[in-house]
Amino acid sequence: MMTNQTMAGLTLFCWGIAHIFPGISTVSFSLMPFCGPNKIIQAFCTTMSLKSLVCVDTSRQYSLAFASAMFILYVPLAFIIFSYICIVISVLRMAKGQGRMKTFSTCATQGCIISIYYIPRFFVYVTPFIPNLTMTPDKSIATTVFYSLFPPVINPFIYCLRTKEIKQIFRRWLQKRKGVMPTKHGQIVAVTMSN
Repeated sequence: MMTNQTMAGLTLFCWGIAHIFPGISTVSFSLMPFCGPNKIIQAFCTTMSLKSLVCVDTSRQYSLAFASAMFILYVPLAFIIFSYICIVISVLRMAKGQGRMKTFSTCATQGCIISIYYIPRFFVYVTPFIPNLTMTPDKSIATTVFYSLFPPVINPFIYCLRTKEIKQIFRRWLQKRKGVMPTKHGQIVAVTMSN
């Protein structure tokens, strides 16, 4: 089902959508009159940050920017959830319990990474619309940095440490660092580390 053409088409579609919606809100904000201070407390370039610089009512533009952000954020999440439901249904039809556990273990790890990305991002976007929920600029920046950097950084470690080969290499490296080296015949030989 997944051919190179399908993959290229899906990639172009995702890139197109990801640029069209922010582009619309950027253009609508750029046409606004600016008279506020020329400083924004933000670590990432977002059109929503420009709200404090605009002289006129920005509720329409802000709502448009928020709606496009939610669309870009949660339409892919809906596809992810749908694919996980399909995976769970397929796994439950499997006969072997070991295969089920391995698949559910992989899905649980992926679910954690997805949650780490989507939940904090949701709070950053929704905070201005909930009256009793406030987020200082520092907390907003810290949360944005967290969900932007942490999942991509931890992802390779999680998937690498799940494979047997990487586990064995890592185990050998740890044993070497501790001064214990396994031989080919399964015997353990003490090794002294010199500087």
